[in-house]
Amino acid sequence: MSDKAAKILHLNASDSGGAFVFAENLIKGLSACSPYVGHHALYSGAAQNINLFNRPRLHKSFAFGQHAAEKFKLLWHEKDSSVRFKFSMSESGMPLKALKALCEPYDLIHLHWINKGFIRLEDLKAMNKPLVWTCHDAWPFTGGCHLPNTCKQYEQSCGHCPMLKHPNANDLSAKVLSANKRCIRN
Repeated sequence: MSDKAAKILHLNASDSGGAFVFAENLIKGLSACSPYVGHHALYSGAAQNINLFNRPRLHKSFAFGQHAAEKFKLLWHEKDSSVRFKFSMSESGMPLKALKALCEPYDLIHLHWINKGFIRLEDLKAMNKPLVWTCHDAWPFTGGCHLPNTCKQYEQSCGHCPMLKHPNANDLSAKVLSANKRCIRN
């Protein structure tokens, strides 16, 4: 066993919200054991104590554009506008080359909230690092919803999603869950 402390990178799409607050509290505790803890967020607000991934404005603009395109695609499927930000497809993300460069100096990657155009599930394997994922909502194991409420479809196989305009056995939620399972298994 090495005496060297592991370098841990915490990733969040935003520097606000519950996932960010949780990560910051975890980092405070970890910092007592290891000086090699990084916290990167794609979208910044007022937080001053994190290394913002969005310093290159092009990366932030690219991610915002991809996220907007994903939400535009969802318009054709959503039941109404109330579900627009309660459902994510994870089709968009930062350029893989930039993501790999960000992760390179670290030994372990801790994912917190990765939607909103930050990281595509299919890119996780390409980071070639051990991953820890704290699920701050149900999205990683559903067909796209962040909070399924009374819906239990995800327990077997999504489809017939109450958030979608035309729910059926092979609707968008079934396709997203299938893609998520493939990415997580691999």
